[in-house]
Amino acid sequence: MVYKETCMDIWSLKRQGFSDRAIGKRLGIDRRTVKKYIETVELPRYKKVNRKSGLEAYHELIKGWLADDDYQATNLYEKVILQGYRLPQQN
Repeated sequence: MVYKETCMDIWSLKRQGFSDRAIGKRLGIDRRTVKKYIETVELPRYKKVNRKSGLEAYHELIKGWLADDDYQATNLYEKVILQGYRLPQQN
């Protein structure tokens, strides 16, 4: 993922006369990525992905537990497991 600041750095270094390869080495990105952003002259746009939390059903319980006491994340995890939460399967 290339951020706006990186794009600005790419364009600035190109104006200073650096090659695509030198820019890539300096910024730690591939020279083809450098070339892509030099040619497009646009800032990257990323689509926001709306994802739902697997813990959404347990948000109110967790808020209640946190209001009662200052729990550690491991303790909250154990309590949610006891309520029936299961980790999603990894692909």
